[in-house]
This record gives sequence, structure tokens and C-alpha cells, in this order.
Amino acid sequence: MKIVLWIVGIIVVLVLGFLLYMGAFSPVKVSQEKVQPFFMAYEDYVGEYKNVMPVFEKVNKHLISKGIKPTKGVGVYLDDPKTVAKDKLRSMIGYMITDADIKTLKPFAKEFKIQKVMFDKAIVAEFPLKNQLSILLGITKVYPTMSKYLVANKLKGGPVAEIYDMNINKIIYVMQLL
Repeated sequence: MKIVLWIVGIIVVLVLGFLLYMGAFSPVKVSQEKVQPFFMAYEDYVGEYKNVMPVFEKVNKHLISKGIKPTKGVGVYLDDPKTVAKDKLRSMIGYMITDADIKTLKPFAKEFKIQKVMFDKAIVAEFPLKNQLSILLGITKVYPTMSKYLVANKLKGGPVAEIYDMNINKIIYVMQLL
């Protein structure tokens, strides 16, 4: 019986340690700020947001084939999944690019969609990016906190960008204010 309790105790400690590492117990801070515009190379996607990973992989491979090494994935999610049917959800899936990247991609204009993304007024939150599980954990922690912020400050939210910054290992959530 003592061995079983020790094993259960060790498992609980390991799970709690892993969740701590993942940021599950970290507070989410939401702030209202102006976000610097950025350019992204992307593909449009229509469908459930949970199914966008193959699009990220496709755009990533395509950019690498043109000599660009992307480090900031971006998903711009245009519709509210609470009000739009799953098969009608629209998004832009791709990577941030620099001015130099835009010049590199110019000869391939028919292969890439490039757009300047601007959020004039937005709320912003961050979450640690450790692995794929971070994305799911971030969704469950960040969006409810953003929703509470909107209600508390009598604001209305719109499209959301999730920026997966591999340089600083963070997911940056940016919600346009309407």
C-alpha cells in the first residue's frame, strides 16, 4: 500500500511540475495597447481553427524553399467560433516577414499572399511557448482572461492574431478592439 501511495505521489508531483513548466499556474496579464503593424506571408484557410497546423507547415516549407527562415508564426483568426459555424471559420495562416523577405518574395508574387496586418486598438496577452501543448493550454487560459477584460472595461473584441514567437518562446495574443 505504501508503494502505491509513493507512486501516486510521484506521479502527482511530476504532473504538477510539468504544468508549472508549461505555465499553467502563471497569471495572464491583459493590457490595452497599440500594436506595431507587421507583414505576413500566408494562405487563407476556411474551417475549424484546430486544423490549421498543416497550413503552417506548408507555408513554412514554401518560405524555406525561397531562402527565408521564418521564426514567427502568425494565425489571424477572423471569426468568433462561438458565433460562426466551424466549417465557415476564416483565418490567415502564415509567418511574419521582413522588408528584405518581401523583396526576396517579389519574383514569386503569384505563389504567396502578403499582407500588412494592423491592429490600431487592441488588447494583448502573452503565454509561454514550450511545445504544441502550449497552444492548447494558452487557449484555455488566455481567451477567458481576455473575455473578462473586455466585459470589465466595456469593450468589444474582434479578430485575433496569435503570434508564435520562437525567438522569445512566447505566444502573443492580439485582439482587435472594435
